[in-house]
Amino acid sequence: MRLTDLLRTTGLLLGAALLAWGCAGPGPDRAGTAPGRQTRQSDGVLVGTVLARSDRDHSISIRTGTGTAGRDQEVAFDDTTRGMGFVGRGRGIVVVWEMQDGRPLAREIRPMLISLPAGVRGIGVDEVRKALAAGEAPVLVDTRPGKRYSRSHLPGAISIPAGRRDALSGRLPRDRDRLLVFYGQGPT
Repeated sequence: MRLTDLLRTTGLLLGAALLAWGCAGPGPDRAGTAPGRQTRQSDGVLVGTVLARSDRDHSISIRTGTGTAGRDQEVAFDDTTRGMGFVGRGRGIVVVWEMQDGRPLAREIRPMLISLPAGVRGIGVDEVRKALAAGEAPVLVDTRPGKRYSRSHLPGAISIPAGRRDALSGRLPRDRDRLLVFYGQGPT
């Protein structure tokens, strides 16, 4: 693999990570909503990040869109709403809803999922632990903002905040067979 291919693949992985964490806006849902697309009320689908859940008011606050196009929306839920276990502050979700009594009511909630680019695979914590225990010494790349990296990070990790592809040059190993592990926060 050439360095340009490695950088391109790494950039795609970082982009996928941004989608997962909500930094770059909503990711694709299984119903086909495109990333960053503002959902219209007539769509019956909201894609965004959970801001809050109120069991007393039976409502969920969701941030949809990004930057100035982003907006906070509220959707109600009831005892028939499926997938409430996916609702947690900061989690990316897809909400299928319908209007009921003049207010959007969630019918189904699913986690927002991403797909990794070709040639890139996900790796779990257990697999990283095994690699470390076997002496494989993967390169750990912390993609969180610099301030969070400064507060705490995995031993030996380097800081390359998501969206900073320019920081990759010269910081990744030349050995293309070496395992690269990008980590951050949030669901993937």
